[in-house]
Amino acid sequence: MKAYILNITFNELQPAVTRQVVLPAGATFNRLHETIQTVTNFTDSHLYQFEFEQLIVTNDSERVDEAKRKSYKGKPVKSPTRLKIDAYMEVGQTFSYLYDFGDYWTLTITVEKIVEDYYFGFPTLLAGQGTAPADDVGGVEGFKEFLTAYNDETHSDHKNMREWASHQSFKEYDEALINEMLKQVKYGKTQWEHIQHDNYTVLEDPYRGPKATAPVAEEKTASVSEAPKEAVVTQQTTTLPEALQYVKAAVNLYGIISVRDFLRLYEMHHAHEQLHVKELQAILLDANNVALLKDNQVVVYNDVFVHEALDRAENRQAFVRRTFKKSFYIPVYSEFMRYADASYVEATPYQQKLTTMLAHDFYEGNEALAHDKVLELVVRLQGVDANFNTFINDFLTAHMPAQKERMNDYLQVISDVAVTTRLWENRGYTTKELQAKNAPQKAIQQKVGRNDDCPCGSGKKYKKCCGK
Repeated sequence: MKAYILNITFNELQPAVTRQVVLPAGATFNRLHETIQTVTNFTDSHLYQFEFEQLIVTNDSERVDEAKRKSYKGKPVKSPTRLKIDAYMEVGQTFSYLYDFGDYWTLTITVEKIVEDYYFGFPTLLAGQGTAPADDVGGVEGFKEFLTAYNDETHSDHKNMREWASHQSFKEYDEALINEMLKQVKYGKTQWEHIQHDNYTVLEDPYRGPKATAPVAEEKTASVSEAPKEAVVTQQTTTLPEALQYVKAAVNLYGIISVRDFLRLYEMHHAHEQLHVKELQAILLDANNVALLKDNQVVVYNDVFVHEALDRAENRQAFVRRTFKKSFYIPVYSEFMRYADASYVEATPYQQKLTTMLAHDFYEGNEALAHDKVLELVVRLQGVDANFNTFINDFLTAHMPAQKERMNDYLQVISDVAVTTRLWENRGYTTKELQAKNAPQKAIQQKVGRNDDCPCGSGKKYKKCCGK
């Protein structure tokens, strides 16, 4: 199947930030844009533009409309929606990609090669280097200032930058996670008859390499820093049961966690006791340990731990796509380890209030029975694809108050329970916590129309100044 190997480079960034991607033929410019967004830290929050020597492609509808009357920069302007890239892909072809007319990120894209033996219906990241900037960081200079504060624990703005980065879904370069995300940019049919696979698990492919056979492949975790050799001798070795308990806790709290993220979390909770890559590998090569985890609803894959509720390929992929750039809620160790018990639910005053109401109205004062019903509802809400409307409807079907006025009381307390429940979708955060974290950011966001005054203070219209 025909595909294009593209080299994508951020202009003006040092050290260099580059990505090499193989993209199946037949993509629209919208799909190419989506691919670029996926392999960077951008979140598709701004306008974009591709520019060739004789053509401009942009999702700026005003610019497209204006170009119908008069060409822009002497070139025709087209919408990316149904326009396919194939006619513009020639070996050696170079064109630019502009994203966010405010921060003004410019990337150079070069068609390195056209191949005929790529059989997946979605793009693949082949190589890359450097962590890409986040949305709204302030352009090249703003990104430099951000990195200085983000990486320096002694910097006065270090904590603020870390929090802001979490809000912006900023994530350091991670090839494996990016490729998991790219599987969702699907617009072609994967030709499995041309791929070596076992039950649709790829064994070998020229663009993806051989599949590792061990549960944890050493090359997958090579980027996890190990302690110096002299330090390893003095450090304690993690006991097997505790490591397995930690896996259970992580999966119960997050639903899915990669081995890389697991090791990072473990290191944060164990300042004086390190779990080494080879130790974890040895643990997971023991079939008894894998079986023990499975008995506790944990499924082990090459580089990820998965709750059995998500153990279907389509569920895993959709979930990873939704949560890929979200940060983890990380409680203190004692609280974290409570999640090793699959029945554990963090108690809240709203759960107790609902328990009291149910006991009084439906269970003749039996608070133990009412509490069990509340826990059932919370567990449902915690899981994948929880739907709040379905949650309410199911509850009211089983617990319809006799008095109509009482209905509003139940609706309010159920809503309070829902927004204070720790969710897999939120990487363990409650909806209320995320709303509180994001509130200041939302308050200062402002969209600039092309006919508004330019925010740079020049006195010109935005379209005549920074919006060019």
